[in-house]
Amino acid sequence: MKRRLLGLLMGLILLAGLCPATAFAEGKAPDEEKAASAETPIRDGDYLYFGEYQGMPLRWWVLDADAASTGEPGLFLVLDGALQSWGVPFDLEGEAAWEGSDAQAWCKSFYNSAFLSEEQAMIPAVSKSEEAFTGFDWNWDATELKGDQVFFLSAKETADYIGPENGTPGLTAYAYDGSLLYWWLRTAVAADQSGLMGLVVEGNRVYGNYAAMYRSARPAMNLIPRDLYLILPVREETPPGSYAPPRQATGQSWKFALRDDSLQLSLEAAEIRGSMLSVSYSEASAGEGNYLSLVVYDAEGQLIDYSRVAELTSPAGTAEIDMSLLHVPEGGKICFFAERGGQSGTVYAGALNELEFRISFDPGEGSGEMEPVMAPFGEGVQLPACTFRPQAGRAFAYWELDGVPVEDGTVFYKNTVLTAAYTLAMAKDIELDKPAVTLAALTSIDITAKVIPEDAVDTSIRWLNGDSEMLTLTDKGDGRCSIQANYPGTAVITAVAADGHVRREIQVTVTEAERQAGAAGAWPFIIGGAAAFVIVLALALILRSRGRPQAEEP
Repeated sequence: MKRRLLGLLMGLILLAGLCPATAFAEGKAPDEEKAASAETPIRDGDYLYFGEYQGMPLRWWVLDADAASTGEPGLFLVLDGALQSWGVPFDLEGEAAWEGSDAQAWCKSFYNSAFLSEEQAMIPAVSKSEEAFTGFDWNWDATELKGDQVFFLSAKETADYIGPENGTPGLTAYAYDGSLLYWWLRTAVAADQSGLMGLVVEGNRVYGNYAAMYRSARPAMNLIPRDLYLILPVREETPPGSYAPPRQATGQSWKFALRDDSLQLSLEAAEIRGSMLSVSYSEASAGEGNYLSLVVYDAEGQLIDYSRVAELTSPAGTAEIDMSLLHVPEGGKICFFAERGGQSGTVYAGALNELEFRISFDPGEGSGEMEPVMAPFGEGVQLPACTFRPQAGRAFAYWELDGVPVEDGTVFYKNTVLTAAYTLAMAKDIELDKPAVTLAALTSIDITAKVIPEDAVDTSIRWLNGDSEMLTLTDKGDGRCSIQANYPGTAVITAVAADGHVRREIQVTVTEAERQAGAAGAWPFIIGGAAAFVIVLALALILRSRGRPQAEEP
């Protein structure tokens, strides 16, 4: 029994060894890793507007767009500038350690005040350890993060992501007003020079500074984009609230949009005149901080441009857009939406309304109704078949605009009404009830032909006889014709529409006349009957003569 239990236990251990090991950093759930794997258009060296601090939008520099500092999927960001000009001590007690420091407390306070709750949900807690490190002409202690959402860069992270040597462009940081600032690292100088913390100073150099000194903060964090509705490209020459002078690294700026179905907008009409696009809207969610915005997609569906068009001060209105300022490629599309700016770069967006033009249809001289079709911006339209009822003897010819025919594939630039144009309805075909007939000589048959369409201006039929001796035709009107067969043979008759352009042939086959059960057929019976009568009469005479008594001789 003990051997069986021991064998079972060893089997379970071996099975467990075959299973893949899965581990998550402290404070990180499995679904966060899944969410982080979603691909974004953000690349290394780009910028992301995310959060707001003391009324200033925060612009982050993307150090790694593919993986967080822990190596897991996500973004690794550092602020593009520095905060708290000469106002942040690393630790007033002079302790050269990250855990429990005033710098760590500042980062926690920054996290709580700078981000919306939806933004905080994208910032994972980070737990990681780094070994001792030599770089920037200094020896650095090991360092550790224990569930920090926001933190300062370590000396090793600075070397790995910005540059490994003093003098590397990008190390120096600037304040909102453009002044140069010194900013803390979270790594202490090695024990033989204890009490000093890493500090980036002017000239793009990393130095050691006493922990109790007041310097500036340049926070960093990992980001796992989740529940995003849009990732909006921000076009800017001098970014609002940027840190001057501008960085040497140049990249695309982005911001996130979260979905908010309470933001409403309905496009009513649009028209392009020259380079100007005029858009009329209604049912908009108006209010302070609400905007009419647009995004542009390329032919592959990639969002490539974004712009705030106008502030929504009333539920209905008209906005003008200079199309020359938009980057709309061939096959691309424009979508409008109601936007609400939050306290940070992240915004809220309602449903997208694709720019389309309503093409309506007028029956002209006909009657009836047709549903309009929508013509997407920049795309040719396949015009629908006309379902209006034309007047008698008329047929639909084409769609027209201001008297000019409109062809399939036309690109429209405004809401448009097309009118049905008509022409005389001519015969297009002839429908026969009998495309071929067979009948015996000395008999007749009726056939019928019908002009297609039935509302053609003239629906009369003429009949042509291919052999007037073999066949006799009688036109009965309304497309009906009687065929009289005179003798066996084959012939062709033709049904011709009134205009002579449409005709149909009918193959006629006449067979031998059938023998009739009349006088000729009765002669055999008459002759046979007469013969039988003669025979019976003869027999009767013979019998009578035998039965009569003979006269005695005298």
